[in-house]
Amino acid sequence: MTQPITSGPSQVPNTPDSPRGVLSLCRLAALAVSANPALAIENFKKKHTISEHYFALCEHFSSRMLSETKNLLLEQLPQLSRQSFCILTTGSDGRSEKLNRSESPVELVVYYPEGETEETLCRSISALAKSNLSLFSQIDVKKASEHALCVTMQKIIPTRPLHSKILVGDETTFTNYLINFIKELKSMSAKDFKKFKKDFCEDSLRKLKKTSLGGASEDVDLDKGLIQYDGSYKKRATKYNLLRAIQYNLDKVICNFIREADEETSLDFLKHMPHNTFELIDYLSQKHLLDKFSSAEIAFLKEAYKTALIYFHVAQLLFTHLEKPVSLQLNARQTEELKATFQKTAELISRL
Repeated sequence: MTQPITSGPSQVPNTPDSPRGVLSLCRLAALAVSANPALAIENFKKKHTISEHYFALCEHFSSRMLSETKNLLLEQLPQLSRQSFCILTTGSDGRSEKLNRSESPVELVVYYPEGETEETLCRSISALAKSNLSLFSQIDVKKASEHALCVTMQKIIPTRPLHSKILVGDETTFTNYLINFIKELKSMSAKDFKKFKKDFCEDSLRKLKKTSLGGASEDVDLDKGLIQYDGSYKKRATKYNLLRAIQYNLDKVICNFIREADEETSLDFLKHMPHNTFELIDYLSQKHLLDKFSSAEIAFLKEAYKTALIYFHVAQLLFTHLEKPVSLQLNARQTEELKATFQKTAELISRL
């Protein structure tokens, strides 16, 4: 098991903001947090008691990153502004829930509404992505004619286009993207839709339930009060158990709605849908898509998501600035609160 992080002398890379042998401000802060993670997390949560403020912080960070990404694309590839396609992003950038650059690079999706892709330009975008650490190294090229907007890496996952956000291109092309996504989702076979639910919705709920029971776990051990992060798929703090279970199962609710609604209603729904999950829960509730939950349960689910996001962000940022695996040791009260959050969330999600 990874030992809980402790403070101590450390060197940092020779970067513009941290000359060789000098600790950067971020790293000093990370060392202070690692000295007493339970206290640091408690203070951090108190500072962000008002949930809207925390999600506004995430929105601000994400917006800055996407603005820099857009400027980079247009500066390095000025021909982009003359092409009839759009470049999108998705994931945590699409949800406006990012607080880390190096551990969460911006993903690029290139969408062509009609005709053949411009191979030369796609290669240029791909080369730029591979040479810039702020961008995910692999770009995802989509053509409307291929009817595969819901497929990524041979997996059926409509959640990616569901939370897409435009970076470069015009709104008409983006609307075309949304319309084609809606058509694909509505025409998706029951077998394929069931596979999406099994691979993502049910699997994430299974992980949530397993973790909520306590015992040894790769990322969260609720018996010992440990949250672990090492950058691997297995140890990503609260990402794959709590965050993903809420995200994917809310997306299932949205997909069910779109598959039943007409195209115009679905497009209006997506165009007005909030980016971040905190506001999305309220939006779905207002649309009567979460009527299985009471108002108190809606409030609980929002706070559960915020709690999971804070623990994930703290662990991720510590890993980045300490440059080693992280184990956050919670105190007894925090452990019991997190265990209750996992258990209650598992019960709620099971009803969707």
